[in-house]
Amino acid sequence: NLDALSNLNSAKPIISGTCDEIGAVINIEVTDSDEVTQTFTTDVLPDGTFAIELPADAAEGLLSVDVSVLDSAGNVASVSTTGLIDLTLPVLNLDALSNLNSATPTISGTCDEIGAVINIEVTDSDEVTQTFTTDVLPDGTFAIELPADGAEGLLSVDVSVLDSAGNVATVSTSGLIDLTIPLLSLDNIGLINDATPTISGTSDEIGGTVTLTAIDAEGDEQTLSTTVQSDGTFTTEIPLDVAEGLLDIEASVIDLAGNINTLIETGVGTIDTLAPNLSISHLPSLADPSIQGATDPEMAGRSIQVDVTADILGIETSLSISTNVLVDGSWSTGPIANLSLGPIGVSVSITDEAGNIATVSESSSVSTTDSAPLTDTTAGGDSLANVSITGNNLIDI
Repeated sequence: NLDALSNLNSAKPIISGTCDEIGAVINIEVTDSDEVTQTFTTDVLPDGTFAIELPADAAEGLLSVDVSVLDSAGNVASVSTTGLIDLTLPVLNLDALSNLNSATPTISGTCDEIGAVINIEVTDSDEVTQTFTTDVLPDGTFAIELPADGAEGLLSVDVSVLDSAGNVATVSTSGLIDLTIPLLSLDNIGLINDATPTISGTSDEIGGTVTLTAIDAEGDEQTLSTTVQSDGTFTTEIPLDVAEGLLDIEASVIDLAGNINTLIETGVGTIDTLAPNLSISHLPSLADPSIQGATDPEMAGRSIQVDVTADILGIETSLSISTNVLVDGSWSTGPIANLSLGPIGVSVSITDEAGNIATVSESSSVSTTDSAPLTDTTAGGDSLANVSITGNNLIDI
């Protein structure tokens, strides 16, 4: 009897078998894939077995073996077998570990040994080892999820496969199990007179991409992205004008393991690019030497800057006057002392909370009596005419 050829992953496989002719000479003839023939002998051992290694290397590929034995009476028995010498390791590739934001990441790869068993040994950061197997599918791939949770941190993976000839291929990889969501925060924009405001914030995912969606008061969306800098900050400007009113921001950042942190900040900013309404309703006369006007009631308490050029005691003089808006939106400088007849020029400005500036100017001549109320001196909005005159403080120089 001739055993199946063993250690075919060697160029010198073993020829073995059994025979009842104890002590007899076994004649062996071996021919390899290069048609090179080797002839040699061995003896049947007292236990009826024989075994011998091929004396010289055989070529990879088909190996034909013919064995015969002659007993003392001259009878000849012969038997033959074949086998494939395979000195080539299986091709085994291991993918980079996927879904490392899970405690049970996937181990996957490819192998040309279809149907072979893939042996996997995984050790986590707590030095806990899991050993398991999976099979190579008909398409040459394999994939299996870690059977039990691995600890967060370094995961080491060793994979091996054995082909039918006994050749073993091994490959290793490692990855970081990361179950921690990256930090992400958005800075408040506040009230701003910029239709393309800057969005900024912080994240601990240095080098990570922050995806931002700006949603304006009309529901229009703009999506943009920026990178977290080495100091943990990020900043970018909205490229297109957004509508007046509240601005909402959605922000998200994903780390290398795939953990995502998403923020939805409602009303992170208020866009106000419209200057307040501002008007001059009364220029000074000798009868009423005050300057009066109106603005939006929501400007109440804010400062009005009034610059005046007029004749004071017959000398052309420039004055800079500050006054505050009253609750109804009206304002007044109070009487300007020692005002003389002659030309007068007035420029009035106010800045709202968002930083928008409204300016309006008028020029006329100081007369002895009031003229009709000014009706066409509005900046920033509709004309404000016939505004009531308020204030009685005397402005002196």
